[in-house]
Amino acid sequence: MPENPTITVLMPVYNCEDYVKVAIESIINQTYSNFEFLIIDDASSDKTVSIIKSFEDPRIILFEKSKNTGYTISLNYGLSIAKGRYIARMDADDISLPERLFKQLSYMESNPNTIVCGSFYEVIGNSEIREFPVLDEDLKVNLLTQSCFAHPAVMIRKSVLDIHNIQYDQSKEPAEDYALWVSLLPFGVFHNLEDVLLKYRVHEHQVTNKRRKVQLESKLSTRIKVLEYLDVTFNEASIDVLKKILSFEKLELDEVLTFFELKDKFIENNNRLLVFSKIEFTSYMDELEEKNLKLYFFKNPQFSMSIYKQYLEIKKSRGFVLTTYEAFIIFTKCVFRSKTLLN
Repeated sequence: MPENPTITVLMPVYNCEDYVKVAIESIINQTYSNFEFLIIDDASSDKTVSIIKSFEDPRIILFEKSKNTGYTISLNYGLSIAKGRYIARMDADDISLPERLFKQLSYMESNPNTIVCGSFYEVIGNSEIREFPVLDEDLKVNLLTQSCFAHPAVMIRKSVLDIHNIQYDQSKEPAEDYALWVSLLPFGVFHNLEDVLLKYRVHEHQVTNKRRKVQLESKLSTRIKVLEYLDVTFNEASIDVLKKILSFEKLELDEVLTFFELKDKFIENNNRLLVFSKIEFTSYMDELEEKNLKLYFFKNPQFSMSIYKQYLEIKKSRGFVLTTYEAFIIFTKCVFRSKTLLN
């Protein structure tokens, strides 16, 4: 094992005997060689550990947990003992292409302000290429809706994690990676290489498929955390409104008005703080408003002329304009409903 590895490849494993051999081979056969390979086993009950021990490469460091405590705890333990200046994430069911570490390290060394560097990836089985935004401003705006990196394809500058005492949030699992990027947002530049550096395996045993509901709830709370960077104070009521807005749930009129206030404050503060690109953030908020207003008007079960009057007032005050056909549909429904009530 190198005494001063430049990179720590961090790979948690648990009952992955079908894939782990190929994953390990893809790392030890990298064109760049100055790394340690930390493998944290979460008390596997299959042949995973024996397969790992069959490799004699001195760069492999295996830690066997006596008790299954979970993926995020394994990740944080690995971060706490890593010796590399960079953390390269890897999962036991994926395959890193031979020049992955070299290309990511070269970029990070040439761009000292970059704190996370990811890449595109190929889906194993159908050869589909998954792409992500590339530039920092695009990646950070993307965080308003979802993760902006392929987690097992990233390289992270470890000093940033250490200086700011940042680690994975166990409460956000299985969307712990998304929460990590949000925590890192203020501290440097994000980048994705326009290269396919990983082959990603999709299968029925993945955590994200088994815990989809929990993941969606975690993502929702993380999306709200992104908005906290805009220096807006939330009370319980405004958080509830944001959750409904971001989930496109049916709104009441007072909730629509609350969102108008929040949106205006978000845009005003972003123009001052420049957390996100002014143009792209405003566009995102406008789209969010438009989608939710259309849901409010078209899914409203209480159609009456007061609803149409609300539309005219919002049109005047917010510049929200339906198409001629959409406005006609709402007007017709409101008139029909009003006549039905009179009869």
